[in-house]
Amino acid sequence: MTFSGHRARHRFGQHWLIDATVLDQIVAAAALQPHDRVLEVGPGRGALTQRLLASEVAALEAIELDRDLVTGLRQRFGPDPRFQLIEGDALRVPIERQGPGACTKVVANIPYNITGPLLQKLVGSLAAPLTPPFERLVLLVQREVGERIRAQPGTSAYSALSVRMQLLGHCRLVCPVPPRCFKPPPKVDSEVLLIEPFAPGSRLAAEGAGVLDTLLRRCFASRRKMLRNTLAGLLPPEQLQFVAGAAGVDLAARPLRPTADAQLSLACDDPSLSSGPDNLILRAAEGLRARVGLPELGAAITLEKRIPLGAGLAGGSSDAAATLLALQVLWGIALEPAALMDLAAALGSDVPYCLEGGLQLSFGRGERLEPADALAERSLGVLLVTLKSQSALPPLRNDLQSVVAPEVPSVGRALGLLRQAPGALAVAMSGSGPSVFALFDDGTGAERAAAILAEPLAAEGFAWWCTRTRASGVSLEADSSAP
Repeated sequence: MTFSGHRARHRFGQHWLIDATVLDQIVAAAALQPHDRVLEVGPGRGALTQRLLASEVAALEAIELDRDLVTGLRQRFGPDPRFQLIEGDALRVPIERQGPGACTKVVANIPYNITGPLLQKLVGSLAAPLTPPFERLVLLVQREVGERIRAQPGTSAYSALSVRMQLLGHCRLVCPVPPRCFKPPPKVDSEVLLIEPFAPGSRLAAEGAGVLDTLLRRCFASRRKMLRNTLAGLLPPEQLQFVAGAAGVDLAARPLRPTADAQLSLACDDPSLSSGPDNLILRAAEGLRARVGLPELGAAITLEKRIPLGAGLAGGSSDAAATLLALQVLWGIALEPAALMDLAAALGSDVPYCLEGGLQLSFGRGERLEPADALAERSLGVLLVTLKSQSALPPLRNDLQSVVAPEVPSVGRALGLLRQAPGALAVAMSGSGPSVFALFDDGTGAERAAAILAEPLAAEGFAWWCTRTRASGVSLEADSSAP
């Protein structure tokens, strides 16, 4: 198992991906199943190959052009009966699409100098799409190419390639990959792109593909000209106007013309939740599209509210964090982690934590997080207590326990009850209240305290739950109270 003495070769476009996080994201995006047969293009030294074989895939077929790497790959992975290595040019090696040996998914670190031809081989064209298509392709590509493939109408990256690829399948960003993730680092940024080709019955009819290609070439060859001028000569002017009108196309439009600001809307099953522009979810969505400078992006968001309003349990903050994550996938964009954290902190002090999850200590406005290693090593029991109704609460403007507890006497009394619970390690208020919690050595301790305190907590109008802390977050395991 050796690649000693081998150097990355410029003529092969070799840059080894060495970032473990990116490698793991590629494997996760492939959504591998035990029945999958995976095609890997350009395995290099086998960093990704190792992870693919660590899964339960039925087979892995790899194509490598560099004969010096082939020797090392066979030494390293040859003993695994699922591994098959083909030495050759991926553009010339036949891809079997029929029969039990056909691959179902593709994972490829595409050499940037053959991106176009390899995409056509793996996905096909509008006139001749690959049939049957792969279930999904996870491709590491130059970021500029990835942005063009998944670009939306009205953006500067939108092109004929965008239209063609998006008519062949769903295309979305998995993650950005900066040069530092490679050895040697390339001079350009990269990204991981996920393509899920459409089934034959959902694709553009082949007979219309030729006409569409002609239209695309004309329209995007002169992106700033009006369609009336770029399409002139295809049909007589009167007929062109009629056809465009019937299709709802404005011949005065330009392919590069930005669209107006798209609408952001919110619907919620809790009528007491404001759906106005001050809502944290809509502020998160508006902040995200402002950061990337794409006002034409829109979304209709539906929220099923399960955490009580004003409970101090980060319900609104977790909704905002989920919005930031989901809209990046929906819109095919990706903020750098530092920029995302800064945006989250501007929305609320605990929004950054909700992005990360797990057991963390927060500093500053909440944008700086550090793992709570001492807690992560233990599975502590948690008794979580909150008022059943927050409708009678006075306005709470201070998130300090010493200020809130005197203003809301029931919160102070709940804190007092929890401090008396046998085995309580720590007692505190959650956020700005009115929820409070106590930590115990284990879940049994929390459940025992809940049984002892059930009657006085109910008398104060509190509901309670028991759960356990986990390094990856918190999940409710026992609901011991009223609704």
